[in-house]
Amino acid sequence: MPQRGGKPGASAGLVHSADLNGDRRADHVIHDAVFECAGADSLFTGAGGGQVQVFITAADGSAALAFEHAANGVRIESGEVLLAVGGSLCGQKVAEDTPRSALQACWRPLQWQAAQRRLDFAPLSRIKAYR
Repeated sequence: MPQRGGKPGASAGLVHSADLNGDRRADHVIHDAVFECAGADSLFTGAGGGQVQVFITAADGSAALAFEHAANGVRIESGEVLLAVGGSLCGQKVAEDTPRSALQACWRPLQWQAAQRRLDFAPLSRIKAYR
């Protein structure tokens, strides 16, 4: 990647750590939209927010990517990841001509899929109001 001339900042909220699959090991959520890079601020974000990557920690201490998707925000509540998403990810019927300004936002939880060793979006019945 070419040099962008930015300088890294504090980046509070870049990494969240919590046990996300019930194995008593800290797993890690990275939300690159909050990476502070003065002089190259838009490098990691777009209209859909920034990329969120979730890494699940194995017994040997290694970590594997278990989820990746764009989101406008990340929260961890009681060992559960919630992503700020919108439109069809919140159950809204969206057409090709639906303007971005008409998209509804929500907090959509992720749930652990043990057999596949990955996280996926929880059912729409579990979404929370975006506030």
